[in-house]
Amino acid sequence: MMSTNGQPHEAHDLQEVANVPAKGQIVIRMQFTNYTGKTVLHCYILNHEVGA
Repeated sequence: MMSTNGQPHEAHDLQEVANVPAKGQIVIRMQFTNYTGKTVLHCYILNHEVGA
């Protein structure tokens, strides 16, 4: 993860889960090697998408 609500995120290891603040945003960068297709980033909790 690169940032949370515009503030840099200092990670020292790979992350499998990212917490999204209520009505907030995160920036994620992923590097895929040997893959040129499309991918989907899956969210298990949709409350932040509907503004609840």
